[in-house]
Amino acid sequence: MKLFYEVEDSVFGIILGFLLVSPLVVRIPFYTTILQAAFAFFIILNILDVRHCVKDFRHGMGSNTLAIAMNVADIFINLAFLSKMLQVEIPFVTAQMVPLITPDTTLIVAAYFIIGNAFWILDHHRSK
Repeated sequence: MKLFYEVEDSVFGIILGFLLVSPLVVRIPFYTTILQAAFAFFIILNILDVRHCVKDFRHGMGSNTLAIAMNVADIFINLAFLSKMLQVEIPFVTAQMVPLITPDTTLIVAAYFIIGNAFWILDHHRSK
């Protein structure tokens, strides 16, 4: 368990994915502030998940390696969005990743968050 539930980061990742595409469907008050807080909180959940995967490495080396790789990718994606939204200079992220953020890539990232995290929820329940 990381905070409350084993796959809480995956549930939050799906919510964040839907939050990224929500302006196409509905207007949300304080959308930018909510999105910034969501990205920051998701980074914390990803760090906790990496720690959990390292602690639990002996139970599934392949899936834990994939989980760590996806969490690291999630962290960098979240940092890139935060860097762009807050206009903060983060080494490597600002120079290499922020220029890649366009409306099209935002939809791809949303799909990655939704599909990738749904996979982990299904994998968790399959393995129990």
